[in-house]
Parts: sequence; structure tokens; C-alpha cells
Amino acid sequence: MKKILFICLIFGVYTNWTTLTGGYSDTNEVVLYSTDWCGYCKKARKFFNSNNIKFQEFDIEKSEDGRKRYDAINGSSIPLILINGNRINGYNKSKILRFLK
Repeated sequence: MKKILFICLIFGVYTNWTTLTGGYSDTNEVVLYSTDWCGYCKKARKFFNSNNIKFQEFDIEKSEDGRKRYDAINGSSIPLILINGNRINGYNKSKILRFLK
């Protein structure tokens, strides 16, 4: 019986490791549309980097491809953040946390 409980405990820890350690899953798809001079873009970058969240960034002033992508999704503010298909206009930490797995 103790062996079964131990195995269940190990399995539970393994499957919930991200939650238990306060980290975020590597399966998140995060895209940041930004500029160099934007203070809120810097906050978003810092948040993602300090929490080891992988993200793809497009500077809409320096990257023609980034600007095309931004325009294709009707971007109207920066930062514009997409997390797993969910759109966040501006830097909103509570929404970022809500959409991360």
C-alpha cells in the first residue's frame, strides 16, 4: 500500500511540477509586438525573461515582417501580446498570468 501511495505522490509531483515550482509551461505560444522606446514593452520583455517564458518578439518599426503581422491582426497599440491565441493590448500583468499555462 505504501508503494502505491508513493508512486501516486511521485506521479502527482511530476505532472504538476510547473505549478508547484511557480514556473510556466514551455508549451505557451507568446508573441510580443513592440518598439525599442516603449516603456511598457520593456516591462513585458523583463517579465517574460525573468520568468523564463519563451517569446517571439517583433519590433514593428525595425521589422517589415513584424509590421505586416501587426497590421494583419489590426494592431493599434504597443505592446500587443498574443498568448496562446489570446490578445492583450498593452502591458497587463494579470491578463498575462491568466493566459499562461
